[in-house]
Amino acid sequence: KYTLHTDPLRAFPVIAKLVAAAKRERRRLTLHFGLDVELGAAALCLIIDGGQPRDCGKHTHRTIVALARALVAAGHRVFFCEEACGFGPYLVRQLCATGANAVQVAPENLGGRRKTDKIDARQLAQQLYDFCTHHNRQRLRIVRDLGDERRRRRALGRQRAQLQKSRQMLAGNGRGLMHDFGFYEVPEGWWGKRKWLKLRDKILAHNGGEWLLDMLTHLQVTIQSLNARILDLEQALAATEPSESAAVPRPKGLGETSHHLITAETGDWGRFRNRGQASSFTGLCSSERSSALKRRQGGIDRLGNHRLRKQLVEAVWRLRTWNPGWRGFKKFPHVFAPGARIGPAARKKAVVACARMLYVDLWRLNTGQTTLENLGLAPASQPETAAETHHAAA
Repeated sequence: KYTLHTDPLRAFPVIAKLVAAAKRERRRLTLHFGLDVELGAAALCLIIDGGQPRDCGKHTHRTIVALARALVAAGHRVFFCEEACGFGPYLVRQLCATGANAVQVAPENLGGRRKTDKIDARQLAQQLYDFCTHHNRQRLRIVRDLGDERRRRRALGRQRAQLQKSRQMLAGNGRGLMHDFGFYEVPEGWWGKRKWLKLRDKILAHNGGEWLLDMLTHLQVTIQSLNARILDLEQALAATEPSESAAVPRPKGLGETSHHLITAETGDWGRFRNRGQASSFTGLCSSERSSALKRRQGGIDRLGNHRLRKQLVEAVWRLRTWNPGWRGFKKFPHVFAPGARIGPAARKKAVVACARMLYVDLWRLNTGQTTLENLGLAPASQPETAAETHHAAA
């Protein structure tokens, strides 16, 4: 007769032995697990009551969740740590549902020049133990779960950026094809409906125009399809804006789409406790190499959200035209004052500094710490010219 074994501890002989000993002694264990997650499985490393790390091999997600449920049911304290990856927060949610403590952390190079799943899991377990036992908050950069609604809204903006890149690549492909066959009168945005109608007649009059037109027609149809999808995504972003964000006035010249993208990438403005955390999230803080009395600061560290950096820099260039009274521009009068003469390198550095200040101001604005008037910004509710609307949409 065969019996079905349902005890998840059978897959972990070392853990089963220690749990049985703790049961006899009537004491509770504290277990810290490091997980290096891959599709369908994860490498485990365990630290029990501050002992040496123990490699537990690779196991399926279902087995790991069953292990967590059994340990919690036995009265032990269980902690899990995994790197944020492309598989989403679903394993962490399942582990938390069992009663265990599970977190996601920002990915980083844990093993130096030698990287394996076992080394990564061991490093995560050691960092988790130091974080939980010694309260060393610098050991882990925890990535919070924003929830499915905010993650869906963020995915809209990210797909829009990917489609824009594809649209630009295909438009360049068509422009290069025309140049390669001797047709040089190519307007900007040649794939647009109105420009395409005029361009098509000129291509037919060109030598070999029928073949070239056939090649370009398929590109133009594909680009138009991408452009229509981009417009749909922008409308979906505007329709899914949170009510608390919609109630906050938008600065004039920021642009509705830019405002939605910045809000979507941020997720929750209350996640930052001070302006330093908000600045660090953008990756626009200067890098530094200092020792003793020497201090050397370099370019930006780029450790934050690169999609957010792009939107902030674009917003600063627009605000320079439509909101010149902002306090960020007053801090650099030698760059942004009327008639100022300065090189492009210094101007770009000032724009990067203003982008960091702009995000801090938006954080203060969305958390109710200040108003547009205090920041020297005019609200977007004022009448806007057609040129400003076109510039913001672009």
